[in-house]
Amino acid sequence: MIVFQRSWFADKTYGILNALPGPPSSSDYESEYELGGGPFAGGFPKKLAVGEQFSVYLVPDHETLARGDYERVGFDDSFGRTHWAPRRDIAETLPYIREACEKSGKSWRARRRI
Repeated sequence: MIVFQRSWFADKTYGILNALPGPPSSSDYESEYELGGGPFAGGFPKKLAVGEQFSVYLVPDHETLARGDYERVGFDDSFGRTHWAPRRDIAETLPYIREACEKSGKSWRARRRI
């Protein structure tokens, strides 16, 4: 999930990121996502034993992630805890996400209004 907080006095807004079913094998991420079975791609929900790890692959040309205006990215577990990605890791990947958006022709600077 992803968390946005627009200002100190505004409520937090949450979003859900969809994962790819595995490591990307081509640059056609939309068809790979469709092959993976939709919103539960990547084997979600996933059961893990204590000490077990799980990796998730997200589309690299994601406009929302490229903007970088979010507060946190992470997962909820079945015990009600949230596990956040380290901010340092997010900051290090941001240039690569923006580069992927530019290569695919996606405009990440403009926010879409719904």
